[in-house]
Amino acid sequence: MARGEKLGELINLMLEMQVRINGISYREIEEALGICHRSAQRNIQACRTAFPQLEEFKGIDGEARWRLPRNVRIPIPEATPEDLAALDGACHLLENHGRNAEAEAVKKIASLFRYHLKNETLRRLEPDYDSLVSADAIAAQPGPKQRINPEILSPLKEAIKGYNQIAIEYQKNLDKPAECHVVEPYGLLYGHRNYLVARNPSRQDDRLRHYALPKLLRVEVLSSSFVRPEDFRMRDYARSFFGVYSEAASRTVWRFSPKAVPHAIDFEFHPDQKLTREDDGSLTVEFTAGGLQEMAWHLMIWGMDVEVIEPQELRELVQDNRPNWAILP
Repeated sequence: MARGEKLGELINLMLEMQVRINGISYREIEEALGICHRSAQRNIQACRTAFPQLEEFKGIDGEARWRLPRNVRIPIPEATPEDLAALDGACHLLENHGRNAEAEAVKKIASLFRYHLKNETLRRLEPDYDSLVSADAIAAQPGPKQRINPEILSPLKEAIKGYNQIAIEYQKNLDKPAECHVVEPYGLLYGHRNYLVARNPSRQDDRLRHYALPKLLRVEVLSSSFVRPEDFRMRDYARSFFGVYSEAASRTVWRFSPKAVPHAIDFEFHPDQKLTREDDGSLTVEFTAGGLQEMAWHLMIWGMDVEVIEPQELRELVQDNRPNWAILP
């Protein structure tokens, strides 16, 4: 990493320490920067050297946390055209996935961001910004996406933030009456399909269940609250499966033909994947996750140029149904 990139990383870390009321922990630094624990320690030490005002305290979970007082001035790097274009792109990407409420929030952030820039800075940035945006094809990409009712999303987010139970009316099958449940909302999972992740206390187990957002006919926020485990993180939960299907994780091994390797090497199939180049030029991809049906849907686009080694159930789903595509993804 170049010296300038390290400086920018350090400034971003100090900003996080200043804008978060509860500061930041080693674990959060490691996750945010994709670094090991030792590197996180070095970052903290660099921040302490630059700003002796850095406060260390223990969070409610007992973890060491660091916070920088709001009155400490940090040398903020100048905004760039790429910064403005990134906000614009994020807005279009959210709209393209039917997440209009979040898109409006990003628009508001972009407006506040521009408001705090000096006029001369804006005049200098706008030409390059316009060039970047005109070359961005996110908004023009066609394709199917699920509709999400904003009247459903609003109470869901309210309940998630307040740890409130919700009463839902859920139409799982069109040929059957809607079901009513009282559930504890843990979070929202977006992907090929969009789901509410919730625990149903009336069930005998503590397993989290997925409720498809388009099938939620009604959501009512209740006054009753629930306790969500402090260590629960939606991102960590989502890593246990491929796509959004909740299913027991299993060891998954795929092998791509030498012809497909130049294409497959550009994909991240799972955050924890292990890639191995074989002696015959093929590529083996290994990870642990659930969601065999979604894996099968994805593997179809690779046709005869991918083979499932494990698990056997996925191999049976895919092996005899692969098309012979002329062009690979």
